[in-house]
Amino acid sequence: VAASLVWSQGLHVWFPLPQSMALAMAEPGREGHSLGQIRSAGAVGSGAGLLGSYILHTWLDVQIRPLVLGAGAAAFLAAASCLAIPRKIRTPGPRFVLRRKYWLYYLLSFLEGWRKQIFVAFAGFLLVTKYHTPLSTMLLLWMAIQVIGYVGSPLVGRLIDRVGERPVLVGYFGFLTVFFVGYGTIDSARALYALYVVDSAMFIFAMALTTYANRLVTPGERTATLSMGVAFNHVAAVAMPLVGGFIWKYAGPEWVFYLGAAAAAASVAPALLVPARVRPR
Repeated sequence: VAASLVWSQGLHVWFPLPQSMALAMAEPGREGHSLGQIRSAGAVGSGAGLLGSYILHTWLDVQIRPLVLGAGAAAFLAAASCLAIPRKIRTPGPRFVLRRKYWLYYLLSFLEGWRKQIFVAFAGFLLVTKYHTPLSTMLLLWMAIQVIGYVGSPLVGRLIDRVGERPVLVGYFGFLTVFFVGYGTIDSARALYALYVVDSAMFIFAMALTTYANRLVTPGERTATLSMGVAFNHVAAVAMPLVGGFIWKYAGPEWVFYLGAAAAAASVAPALLVPARVRPR
């Protein structure tokens, strides 16, 4: 538990930084494309880690501890690499930003955390507990997700640059509503595998929340505002596994996913309030 808490603190300190750096170095009007490139690079790293884990576990019967140690070594290399981050992209500003005019971004971040955490906590849990999916199959599903992320992230980023955040977010939350209903109603393991991969790959559309926040804020408040978005996201993310666990136990797994569908559907209305993007010259 102590190691998980330390790991979680580091992860959440890191969360807003890649997006903030990508936005700081992006050309005007190409913020989405820059974020897509960052996500694509992350997908390559995730895919490499998953492939290595699959080979070690399936062919060499390596269990969890050596895999975690390998992940720790990769994290150490990442920490050393951070020393090369250029100081010139730093924009002085407040450490803490909470402004009424950013309320729509905070609300969308909260609803995204609600929806996302139900998926993270319970979708894979459903495949493992109800359909007895082995670790090797889960690793293959995650690798498929990273391949889609590698190919799709730059494309989605350019789509956001072209059409703006509003249609992307409305379509994103609309499709997720249907996917969550699918988790509650589909009984075929193979169909759920496909749904799991597509649903996970849809996360790349959430880049539109980051580019929307970038349009709202002054450069000096960018990182602090993205950090506040993470905070609102995790208010929901911390609460939903507990609530969902009780629902899973006393009402049934399908009602957990119907709750996720409600969160995704509730996100469509505020997504429609996102202002249309004006393309720069």
